[in-house]
Amino acid sequence: GLVPGAACDRVSAEWLAPGQEPREVCDHRAAAAVAGSRPPAALRGTQAARLRVSSPEAGAVLLADPEVPAGSSTIALQAEAEPAPPELIWYVDGRPWRIAGYPYTLRWPIEPGAHTFQVRIPAQEERSPTVRIAIH
Repeated sequence: GLVPGAACDRVSAEWLAPGQEPREVCDHRAAAAVAGSRPPAALRGTQAARLRVSSPEAGAVLLADPEVPAGSSTIALQAEAEPAPPELIWYVDGRPWRIAGYPYTLRWPIEPGAHTFQVRIPAQEERSPTVRIAIH
C-alpha cells in the first residue's frame, strides 16, 4: 500500500507493525484527473462487477420491537456481486461500516430513522445502487 494522496477517494485502514508504514504517496488518481480520464484499465480491473443490496429491500419500513432492549435488534444485510470479489465494503448512511467476505452477509444493529445501504468493492469504483429504508 501507499500513503493516500489528495485525490484518493477510497482509503482502507490496516494495522502495520511499527516501521513498516508506507512512505510513498499514491498519485494515480490525481494523474488521471489531470489527464481528464479514468485510471487505465489495468488499475480499474478488466471486468466491471454488478453489485446489488438484496436485503434490506428498498423502501422497507421496519418497526422496532419495543420489548427488545435497545441495541439488541438487528437486521440482515445481504448483497450479491457478479463476478464475486473476495470482499465487499458495506456503507451505512454514506459511511463505510464493515467489510464482509463472501457471501457478504452481516447483521446491522437497528437505529430509528431513515437509513441508506450500499456495497462497494474495496479500492475500485464499482458500487451498488443505494437502498433506502426507514425504522420506526
